[in-house]
Amino acid sequence: MSASRRLWTIVGGALLAAALAVVAARPLFFQDPAPQIHVRWRTPLDAAARDALERRFHLVPAEEVGPDIWRYELTDPSRDSVEALVRHPAVADTHYIDRDTFEIREDAPRARRRPTPLGEYWPEAAGALVDTGPIVLLLLAAVAARFAVRPHEAPAIAAFAVRVFTRAIPLISPRTLALFRLVFGLALAWYAFALRLDYIPLPVARTNVPLAHFALMAWLGQHPSVVHAGLWTAIVSSVLFAAGVLPKVLYVVSVAGITQWLLTATLWHSSHPYGVLLLPLVCLIAVPWGDAPPIARFLGRHPPPAGTPARRYGYAPWLLSLALGLAWAGAAWAKVGGGPAWVLNGSIRYHFVTDIEYAPVPWGLTIAAMPNVAVALSAGAVLVEGLLVLAAVLVTAPLLRLLAGAAALSVLAGFYLFMGLFWPAWWILLLGFLPWQWCDRGGHDGAAAVAAARVTRGQIWCAAGLALQQLIVSAVFIDLEPVASRYDMYSRTYP
Repeated sequence: MSASRRLWTIVGGALLAAALAVVAARPLFFQDPAPQIHVRWRTPLDAAARDALERRFHLVPAEEVGPDIWRYELTDPSRDSVEALVRHPAVADTHYIDRDTFEIREDAPRARRRPTPLGEYWPEAAGALVDTGPIVLLLLAAVAARFAVRPHEAPAIAAFAVRVFTRAIPLISPRTLALFRLVFGLALAWYAFALRLDYIPLPVARTNVPLAHFALMAWLGQHPSVVHAGLWTAIVSSVLFAAGVLPKVLYVVSVAGITQWLLTATLWHSSHPYGVLLLPLVCLIAVPWGDAPPIARFLGRHPPPAGTPARRYGYAPWLLSLALGLAWAGAAWAKVGGGPAWVLNGSIRYHFVTDIEYAPVPWGLTIAAMPNVAVALSAGAVLVEGLLVLAAVLVTAPLLRLLAGAAALSVLAGFYLFMGLFWPAWWILLLGFLPWQWCDRGGHDGAAAVAAARVTRGQIWCAAGLALQQLIVSAVFIDLEPVASRYDMYSRTYP
C-alpha cells in the first residue's frame, strides 16, 4: 500500500471512529427527552407537600393546566416509580399513564431535551455536534475512503479548488502593498482609538456567551486598566506599522492589543458591530508586510521602485473583501434560509421604525409607509449580501470589484441613514474592493509577475479556514462571539 493510500485509510478510519464516538457520547451533552404526564392532586394539598412529592417521583413542573392539575416532565419513567406515583393517596388521577401496566403511553408528548452540565456550556454547539456531527463525519469518511482507493484524485481536486478560490487575488507590487499598509494601518489606529470610548464596565457581565466562563476573560473584565493599556499599545503599534517600522512585529502587537479589547467587550455587549474584523486581522499575519518599503522612502528624492507584483501581496486587500463577503453571505442565509418571507414581508421597514430615534434622517419612516418600496429594498439588501462573496472570490476585473464594493457601501450607508448604525469594522473591510492594482500600471515586468503569481501555503490555509468556519457556523446556526457569528441580527420576520 502506498503512503498516500495508507494516509487516507487512516484518516477515513479516524473519521468513522469519531462519528461513532459522538453517537456514544450523546448522553454527555443531553438528557433524552422526558415524557410529559398530567397529575391531578387531591385537595387540600399545600405547595410544600406538592414540592416534596414532585422531588420524590422525579417530576419537573411544566405548567398548571387546571385546578390542582399539573403537567410534568417525568424524568424517572421506571415501572416501580410510576406505580408508586399512581397508587399514592395524594394522587387523584393521572393522564398519559396506563394505570393497569404502569407504563407511559405511546401518545404521551415529549419535553424538549435538557442539556447536561457539559452541554450547558455551549448548548447550540452541543446540539449541532450530536445532531449533525455524525452525518458530516460519515460523509467525510466516505470521501477519505474514495481517496484511499484513488489517491491521485485528491491532489488534482485540491489544486483545482485552490485555483478557483484564489483566482480573484490581484497582483500588486511591494510598493502598492506599502500604500495599502499605510491606509489599512491608519484605519486600524483610528478604529482602536474610537474603541477606547466604548468600554463601559457593568456590575454583571453577560453569562450567555462561552467566553464568559474563562477565568482569563473574567480577570480582564475586572481590570479595565490592563485592557486600556493594551489598546493604547495597539494604537501606537498600528501607526508605526502603517509607516513601515518593524511591520511584521508591530502588526502582531497591534492585533494582540485589539483582540484582547474585542474579547473583553463581548462580556458586556453583542459583538456584531466588531466581531467581523477579528479573524481577518489574525489571517493577515500571513502577509509579508516586511517586503513593502517603509513610507519614509517615498518622501525622499528617489521613491522606491515598484518591484515585482505578486499575489502574495494582493492577498492583503483580497482577504478583507472575502471576510465581508462571507459575513454578508451568513447574514443573507439567516434572513432567507427558511424561505422568502423576510423579503416578501418587507421586513426591513420594521427595523427602520424601531431604530428611527437613532437615525440622522427620518426617511426610514417614509419607506416604512410604502410596502412595495420596503419589499424592493429588502430584496436588494439580501441580493447584495448574498452575492458579495461571489464578487470577492470570482470577479477579477478591478472595475467590477469596485462596483461590488460600491453596492456594499450603499447597504452600509443605508444602515447609517435609516437606522443610525455605524459599525467602523465593517467599513474597514471595504478597502478590499478598491482597485489597488491600478497603482502598478506600466510599472513592472509582466513575465516576472507571472512567475510570482502564486500565494503562499499559509495564506491559502488562513483564507480556507475563514471560509470553512463561516460555512459551518451558518449551516448549524451557532455563535461563538466574537470569534464566529451566524450574523442573524435584523433577520427576524415579523407577522
